[in-house]
Amino acid sequence: MMVSHHQPRVILHLDMDAFFAAVEVRDNPDLAGKPVIIGHPGPRGVVATCSYEARKFGVRSAMPSTTALRLCPDGIWVRGRMDRYSEISKAIRERMRACTPLVEPLSIDEAFLDLTGIAADLAGGGDIGRNLKAMIVQDHGLTSSVGVAPNKFLAKIASDLEKPDGLVLFPLEAVKIRLWPMPVERLWGVGPKTGERLKAGGVHRIEDLAGRPESAIASLVGERAGRHLQALARGEDDRPVVPSREAKSTSSERTYETDLTDADELDRALLARSEHVARELRKDRLAARTVHIKIRTGDFRTWTRAVTLVEPTYLAEVIVKAAREMYRARIDLHGKGIRLLGVGASHLFPADSGQPSLFPDPVEERARKVARATDAIRDRMGEKAVTRARLLKKK
Repeated sequence: MMVSHHQPRVILHLDMDAFFAAVEVRDNPDLAGKPVIIGHPGPRGVVATCSYEARKFGVRSAMPSTTALRLCPDGIWVRGRMDRYSEISKAIRERMRACTPLVEPLSIDEAFLDLTGIAADLAGGGDIGRNLKAMIVQDHGLTSSVGVAPNKFLAKIASDLEKPDGLVLFPLEAVKIRLWPMPVERLWGVGPKTGERLKAGGVHRIEDLAGRPESAIASLVGERAGRHLQALARGEDDRPVVPSREAKSTSSERTYETDLTDADELDRALLARSEHVARELRKDRLAARTVHIKIRTGDFRTWTRAVTLVEPTYLAEVIVKAAREMYRARIDLHGKGIRLLGVGASHLFPADSGQPSLFPDPVEERARKVARATDAIRDRMGEKAVTRARLLKKK
């Protein structure tokens, strides 16, 4: 799409409000108005996200579960359902792409949209954002917050200003009023160490950063970083919205409350993770040429291994076979238990796009038929409608 230099950039950032928690409340109305925490309350757990009611107690994403339990002892803990969240996220993304082909997902619950040439100005972008928010409520019963600005940085800042269910236009003229009073940590690229250096030099707010000579900021964080941060402080950001429709990889990981030491439990875990990866591949009509495994022990030592398959696959049977072989032949834990286990797939291709084999493996052919049948049942009745006997919990 050719854009005239005279057309003002109109960038929209949409961020779902407490997405995982909101989905759980939508699916279980009894949770409405309660402090819902997505994650596991065990000693090794981490908060994935939480409802706004839980945030009032100080609970935040990525917080250790032990801290969240102390801050919010009456919180209602819910294990995450990534399959469910991914399903809704994909549907919302299609709504976004109906507005513009230039959609850049940042994560499962947020994305940038470039509306330049579609919306005449920020007000027009706001109208599109308002309609998009209404469609998400209509389709899924979920709220989102939208920021509309001349660039990505300001749009992302704007979407966070009036959460939840906000819609904020952020023109360049508002930089001094709305951006400059914020702490320097709100700038992209200012982490704890950079923040400490800036504050040691008397730079606490974005206004301080914008008003200092370039040489003064360079002496604190370096010339290149200084130029970048001062440009953001002036509200300048020329990075394009880069659409990405094709997945580069998919994976499934789980952290265990108690280290896995039993060989049978480990094998079942490899199968469960492989089954999840295979299901995601088939949902996206993809096949993978490379299989990965990730193993982490209780002392946080991590192993990653990968193998390239002879032919791309979307079958759990093929993926778990590769995962088992890598674990047995290429990892030695010296008797240590497994804290985290993951299986992944990469080098993705459209499913069934290759030359059909003249002599198909009958075992894989049967697996394909079973996969198609189980997928059809799960699509109609939910992911838990069919479970492999090997993965049923032992009594």
